[in-house]
Amino acid sequence: MLVALRRDPSLDGALYDIGILCVQYGRWDDAIKFQQERSSRPRRLGSGQTGRHGTGAIAGGGPARSHSGRDQARGYDNQFLAAFNNRDPIKALIAANALAQRDATRWEGFALAGILHADSRAYRKSLKSLEAAIGLAPAARRPALQAAAEIARRKSILRH
Repeated sequence: MLVALRRDPSLDGALYDIGILCVQYGRWDDAIKFQQERSSRPRRLGSGQTGRHGTGAIAGGGPARSHSGRDQARGYDNQFLAAFNNRDPIKALIAANALAQRDATRWEGFALAGILHADSRAYRKSLKSLEAAIGLAPAARRPALQAAAEIARRKSILRH
């Protein structure tokens, strides 16, 4: 399936969704691999999409922003990608937490922090971050985040 997704660059959204499904089933390594594959693709400008699929889609788009607002969003997106692609889990987690503090109205930093906390087996912190992401995420992304939060909730109960 990954071969088919690599051949058709219009399926970036599918890569993201498969990564989210992997999170739902607790397959964190696979989720990270799908997200890395997606983030390694060149951006397609002018595709009619907003956000990271083009200029900011994970955030679900939104009202038109001023030039400085777009610059801030682009800076956030660049910082998110740097955190996401960081191979050092401690540095990645620090960067994800910084993203959540940088813009508490965006869900992506909270979601990444939740995944990274779960990866380090800090399930209570993961749950807290994922719950924050759920409250901010677009409706289409909430079910996957809720499933990930439920996994973190179960693991936190089993761990303590």
